[in-house]
Amino acid sequence: MSPDLNKESIAISEYFKSDREGIHLHVNKAAYLSGEQIWFKGYVIKKQSALPYPETMNVYVTLIDSKGQKVNSALLYCENSLFNGFLKVPENLESGVYYLQTYTYFMNNFAEDESSVYPITVLKKDSNDFFDPNAIDFDSLSITFFPESGVFLAGNANTMAMRIADCSGNGVPGIEGAVFDSKATQIAVVSTDASGYARFDINDTNMGPYRLKATINNKEYEQTLPTPSVTGINFSINNYVFADKATLTLKTNKATLEKIKGRKYDIVIQQFGSSTTATFSFDDNQTKQNLSIPSINFSDGLNTVYLVDPGAGVVAERMVYKAHRSSSAKTELSILQKRGDSIVVGATSSMKLASLSVSVVPTESVMAKNDMFGKLELAGLKNNEKINGRYYFEGFNRKKHFELDNMLMAQTPKYAWKNIILDAPVSKYPFDKGLTLKGTVNNKNINRATSKVNLNAMAYGLNEFSSIDDKNEFVFDQLMIQDSSNVFISLFEKKDQRTDIKLAAQLSGNNRPFIKSFEPVAKTCILKPIEWKYGFPEIRDAIKLDSVLVKGANKPKMNKERARYYSNSVGKGYKINDQDVNMYPTVVEFIQNHGYNVTQNAGRVIITRTYSTSFNAPNSPQVYIDDMIMDDHSLLTTYRMDMVDEIYINKHGYGSGLAGANGSIRIYLKKGAYNSRVKVLSKSILIKDAFQLQKEYKNPDYADTKSDAFHSLGALHWIPEQPTDAQGKFRFAFPNLRQDTVKIVIEGIASDGTLISEEQILKIN
Repeated sequence: MSPDLNKESIAISEYFKSDREGIHLHVNKAAYLSGEQIWFKGYVIKKQSALPYPETMNVYVTLIDSKGQKVNSALLYCENSLFNGFLKVPENLESGVYYLQTYTYFMNNFAEDESSVYPITVLKKDSNDFFDPNAIDFDSLSITFFPESGVFLAGNANTMAMRIADCSGNGVPGIEGAVFDSKATQIAVVSTDASGYARFDINDTNMGPYRLKATINNKEYEQTLPTPSVTGINFSINNYVFADKATLTLKTNKATLEKIKGRKYDIVIQQFGSSTTATFSFDDNQTKQNLSIPSINFSDGLNTVYLVDPGAGVVAERMVYKAHRSSSAKTELSILQKRGDSIVVGATSSMKLASLSVSVVPTESVMAKNDMFGKLELAGLKNNEKINGRYYFEGFNRKKHFELDNMLMAQTPKYAWKNIILDAPVSKYPFDKGLTLKGTVNNKNINRATSKVNLNAMAYGLNEFSSIDDKNEFVFDQLMIQDSSNVFISLFEKKDQRTDIKLAAQLSGNNRPFIKSFEPVAKTCILKPIEWKYGFPEIRDAIKLDSVLVKGANKPKMNKERARYYSNSVGKGYKINDQDVNMYPTVVEFIQNHGYNVTQNAGRVIITRTYSTSFNAPNSPQVYIDDMIMDDHSLLTTYRMDMVDEIYINKHGYGSGLAGANGSIRIYLKKGAYNSRVKVLSKSILIKDAFQLQKEYKNPDYADTKSDAFHSLGALHWIPEQPTDAQGKFRFAFPNLRQDTVKIVIEGIASDGTLISEEQILKIN
């Protein structure tokens, strides 16, 4: 075979020319109570290379109900192919199966649904209906047959895959059955694997009918196989016995041979644009031909093999997996220390310098069957919502490869040949990188040649300028701003003088829909709940401080209480007097002479600390005017010292949270100074529905950690950012709830695309 640039190869290359993103979500657990938070970490790869994809920035995660309606959603900022966040399960959400869907706006350009979907279970408090995602509904069982390469052909030998599963996709393992021909003669026996799949051979296939008989859950089942085709071609392929080659057997029957003798067919092997082709024909009077294909013709991972009649399209197709990852040892976990309130775990992984995520849950916790291997390693499958990739790839060997091959025989390729050959995708939907703020300046008689619009948000290190076009419009793009943030817009005219601005502005790139319709399994399958008898994990009330929106503050008089809060061992307060007024014209000069660097250039004021703790992080303090954040430091030039009552400078940011990591400056004006003596020339815009504000995971304070409810639905810890060192070592801690064992789920990806997806039971006592 060769990668010749024939018409088919060119079409395949063009079809996959645009980057295709693959996203996997590691979710902290699979079953939630109404009102809980769903925590997740996202991993993004480029499907063509199976490597982390740092270009992705805007990612959406949506919670969808059983009718396909959106319940909740969030826009996440993806950095270096990673993101993490949360979604709130509404308090009044009914019990049932729901779905997490993650996507990017760019995915809308493709005919295929490139999003990733994860079923989860929600249990409404005080409800007795629980939808166990792994419980088999024996009343909805079906036995489905899948002839290898999609063609069940009379007059030759056939290999048939089958699956026994319920309507929601849960396979039934360990079922023994037998296949009988039309004379009731047993011709094959079957045994389903852990996922409900099996395969069997039928030699000298006639028109049947053939039947499978099996006993499932004490009930006798009999299912008729599909009727064989009178004419046609099919093929069998085996790439799991020999490491260096695959054997391909092409088969037809006598009724077909006379019609196709001498006709040229193409064998095409493709994976995300990489393809090889070969031509063959049935030239002799043989109805079977054997070919040996060197493994080099297959790409690492999942491949699709097409048998193509150039004049009629695909005749048969089949998916195969080329093993390429050596089976690595499981992560070694050991308890380093048992404290009164926590357990410290040391770990050694085969993943060196990787980013992992770790979930710690009770041993009996309800878990889902979708994992990183199923989503990313098997990204070419059309339906992989319930494929337990971890089962196949953990401890991968020839037996696991055989079982994986059984499963692949029953799958449909995501990328249909007719779409690949027809037209390459057209990019109608942009590849979003950040948000865009577009507006119109409504000032009259603007000199557009000398004027410019300034966007300032010092909390994010933003101080950008935009020109004004002939429609009086300005644009700021690639903005990385968190939800509910304020940005300040100013107009600078000639000589870089700030002028009062009148504007209308709109944010875009923050509410992008996914246009592919999502069909939950619940629409075609009546999901049956089981009775929940265990009660609900009780969480103790947490102390929550009331949030206060300060619109205007009374100026403190440096009494003992305020001095104790703002003027202490890490901060200092200044009562402004006549000497300060005479010495410093504006507050800018005062700040410059009290421990901060101040740079003024072209109307811009930049305040920074005299030292830095990071090369990349913003180095500016948080500035407040009457307890309101002043993101635009340039406005400080408008505040004269005779307008100021007090200034508190705290170089350590005490009392300002994460936003004050570079210190805080609190300025309190004299009564009436703000309204009567200064004109604010910037417009503040509240940015809504922007990137989700990062939030630290907090462990629920369970009242009873011995109950069955806690063991099924509880959570012990969630670590979305867990790096490994050059030796693959890392450590983490989780609450000591006096459990004998816990379940630990670890997922992650290395820079070379190596995946890890493990589930381990750690013995504590």
